[in-house]
Amino acid sequence: MILEFLKSGLVAFGGCVSPVARLRPRYSVIGHWDADHVPTAQLEIFTPSKPPEKILKYVDPSYRKIPVGERYRISLSSREFFTLQPIGQKDLVRIGIEKRIHDSSIAGTVPIVFGYSRKKGSKRYQGYVLYVDDFDADDGDAIKKLVDYMVVKYGVYFEGVLLPVYEGTSGHKARHPEELAELSRELIEYAARKLKFVVALAHPSIPLWVYELQRHHEVVAFDRDLEVVCDLDEYKKDQENRKNSKKD
Repeated sequence: MILEFLKSGLVAFGGCVSPVARLRPRYSVIGHWDADHVPTAQLEIFTPSKPPEKILKYVDPSYRKIPVGERYRISLSSREFFTLQPIGQKDLVRIGIEKRIHDSSIAGTVPIVFGYSRKKGSKRYQGYVLYVDDFDADDGDAIKKLVDYMVVKYGVYFEGVLLPVYEGTSGHKARHPEELAELSRELIEYAARKLKFVVALAHPSIPLWVYELQRHHEVVAFDRDLEVVCDLDEYKKDQENRKNSKKD
């Protein structure tokens, strides 16, 4: 049932939404404030960190800062709600993860446990997924540890993960353009073997290998359907001006 809720489109993950969404996004969840993850649409943004001024220059979102380590509840009705629980660095260390995930970004990113609950008749459904909105080429072992930890902690209630997928990049500490693509495929397959489903988040697009994996696993692709800050012409101009000023 949590997968159907994710597919509904009510909640975006960064700028990513299911292509079969029946609702317009009302909320967006982000683990960090890099410009390629922050929607420009007027959505209610939930995040464990404070936005930097360089982002607020382009978009001033209404956001709620969710406390790290605590479970934050968002009610949709008297019978339905979802929860967000950021996993802070102290908790990561307890799990055996010493470094911040995606620390090539200044503050890194914060993994978030997303829960969904709905009451139907006298029965209540409860399910959880792990959401990691970005990672580096040296984060593979950390994400596998997180998945294994979630399996132990939540048992059958832990149903899936949401992870970004890459086609090729020279960033994110990658030693060659294919390294991050290879790692994201490895992580998708690792999670798919253990869980009911995996959501592949376009970063910025969905590679062909994701559709190949759908033949063998429950892998769902979420496209980047929302405009994000890095898409803005004014942002691109400012970035170009910064590069030119450094050259001078």
